[in-house]
Amino acid sequence: MDLKTLELLTSLPGGSGQEINVRKVMEDKLSKASEILKDGFGGVFGKFEGTKDDVKVMVCAHMDEVSLMVTKVRCDGFLEVMPIGGINVEAFVSQNVLVHGNKEVRGLISSIPPHIAKGQTIPDFSAVVLDIGCDSLEEVKELGIGIGTYATPIPCFYLTENKKYVVNKAMDDRLGCFVVSEIIKKVEKIKHPNTLYLGATVQEEVGLRGAQVASNMIKPDLFITVDVSPASDYLGRDDSGVLGKGFLIRYFDPRNIMPIKLREYFIELATENKIDYQLFKSAGGTDAGAAQYAGNGILATTVGIPGRYIHSPATMVSVKDIESAINFVTKLIEKFDKETLDKLHE
Repeated sequence: MDLKTLELLTSLPGGSGQEINVRKVMEDKLSKASEILKDGFGGVFGKFEGTKDDVKVMVCAHMDEVSLMVTKVRCDGFLEVMPIGGINVEAFVSQNVLVHGNKEVRGLISSIPPHIAKGQTIPDFSAVVLDIGCDSLEEVKELGIGIGTYATPIPCFYLTENKKYVVNKAMDDRLGCFVVSEIIKKVEKIKHPNTLYLGATVQEEVGLRGAQVASNMIKPDLFITVDVSPASDYLGRDDSGVLGKGFLIRYFDPRNIMPIKLREYFIELATENKIDYQLFKSAGGTDAGAAQYAGNGILATTVGIPGRYIHSPATMVSVKDIESAINFVTKLIEKFDKETLDKLHE
């Protein structure tokens, strides 16, 4: 596994609407495509011709990560912030972040020590400040930091001692971008019957916006988003996202219900090729929830990878699960054809 590329993708800053650094890497990975397509929001995709052109298959991930945005610079130099994407404030309390002004500036989200808390809690981001060590409004301005400036977690990439797991910020969904980049390399070595579109969307964390635009631009017959989903094994549960037991077949979430025939096809394909999988029900949505409305309506679903502690400054994922997701999507690309599509629509 190309850990250097995984480290690069997960370490780059890129909140929703600020995905440019990630897009440059993804566009480079797509250099051998027959055509590069870009949507007006910033998504980028490569077209890969198959042996036939009957079916269009789109496989992508989203480039944005959850982040913070400055909403006020106080006269005393402290910054007030709001979350961009779904973040519980407790996940960021006392955490170091990078503030992206004229240059990257390190800062710290405040906390309240027990000595002075006196029962006071931190209910949301209005109760914290971002401290970059400045003493005045003028000092903050000199750094190019103001209202609308983004802040993201500081990278912390490492492989665990047993080599089974990887940790960093932004696994959701730079890990998906990494999976797509690995699939790009595999597609060059296999025959597939479809017109394939591989790439990455923007602004998933703030309402699946990029997928809506991109899917309507390409209008695929089958849309697959590769995304990281919340594991619950550390809570003592083994029924919803366990690290090391394979990729996730997301059969239900509030925005997208996987068609029964498509679910059965995924299970059959994974079983035949001895690829570990888990059935997964989610309380949150993915780009598939927006893409399913493309054209007159299309097949759209999620290939998930379980991650512990997502939407926080650090997420842990399993090397084995990453490999199972790569292998499954590659095999699907190789086997999916017009006959299969027609059967799914019967």
